Formats: sequence, C-alpha cells, structure tokens
Amino acid sequence: MNRIVSSLAVLALVTASGTPVEPASNAVSFRADAAAKGGPVHRVTGGGSDFFAPGFDANWSLVAMQFADGSVQGHLTDAFGHGNGGVHVVINCLEVEGNQAWVSGIAKGGIYDGRTWLAQVQDNGRSANDPADLISFSLLALEGSTVDCHARVPMEQFERQKGQVTVD
Repeated sequence: MNRIVSSLAVLALVTASGTPVEPASNAVSFRADAAAKGGPVHRVTGGGSDFFAPGFDANWSLVAMQFADGSVQGHLTDAFGHGNGGVHVVINCLEVEGNQAWVSGIAKGGIYDGRTWLAQVQDNGRSANDPADLISFSLLALEGSTVDCHARVPMEQFERQKGQVTVD
C-alpha cells in the first residue's frame, strides 16, 4: 500500500501553473542515488483533494525522504484553491517523532520563489477503523525567518478523511 500511495503522491505533484514536476532522474538513477546515501531512514507521504468542502482548498501532496547520511529529498505541492495559485516547495528538512512529521523547504518559481514553507502531518494508522490522519495548512515562514522543520513548531492540523498520510 505504501508504494501505491507514494506513486500516487509523486504523480500528483504539479507546479502552481499546473505543469507536471519533472522527476530529477529516472527511477533507476533515483534508486542508485538512495543506495549511495545509505538508503532511506524516514519516508513521509500524503496527499489528497479538497481539504474541506470541494472548492475551499485544492490538491495538496507531499513526498519526503531522509537518508542515512542525513540528507533530505522531496516535494510539497499545494494548489491552494479559488484560483489563488499555489506553491511548489523543494523539501530540504524532515523531522520525524513517532507518528508525526514536520517538513520545510524552499519554494521554486512563482511569487513565492525562494521563500521557506513549513507543514506538519500525523499518521494515525492505515485502517479504515483508525482515527483520521492529520495535516496542517502549508505555512509561509516570515520574511527573513530562519525557522525550519527542526524547530518542530506545532501547527493547527485538520483531519484527512480523503487522502492518506504515511510516516515511516
């Protein structure tokens, strides 16, 4: 199931303009790169359609991995909603504590280019009988702020009835 969710999340990645995000390299090169970094020690994925009622908030997706050497790779895409554009963030920080994860990274392109964004997710299980997973809104760090995911700032989170979060 994790591979399916990860694949769907990767397919869901789009820039604010709706253009698909091109993978850094093909799958074989990615696996070789991951092996060279000591393999993943943490993997966080999530995504889904509208946050609340349709039209309130648009698609959101997250794929982040931390490797044995401490390096981090990933993407966070938030299409916002109501025609308000969106943001594509290249993840450079991942913190995992139990079933919770914090991510941050730098926006690429658009009006937020170069700005830091943060998000928090919580994996409450993979069964329909488990409580709903939680995700925060994507939050823009204050201009000039040095806050990143290492601070583990608690963020307001919302239940994800549609979409699945995994924190491994």
